[in-house]
Amino acid sequence: MLNSTPGVYDGISARLALEAGFDVLYMSGAATTASMLGQPDLAIATQNDFIQVDESTFSTEAVP
Repeated sequence: MLNSTPGVYDGISARLALEAGFDVLYMSGAATTASMLGQPDLAIATQNDFIQVDESTFSTEAVP
């Protein structure tokens, strides 16, 4: 079975994907960096940056 899985980068994109009926999401590094910093993915963002985005995007308030 083949699944289509959208990459999300913030709470809004996660909510839209869930409302569109997707059961599985992944956090895209390039999209997250572009959304968060307005820069291409050139290893500018740190692990702590991604953890912060992950915690706010996939918190219990944002994603059921």
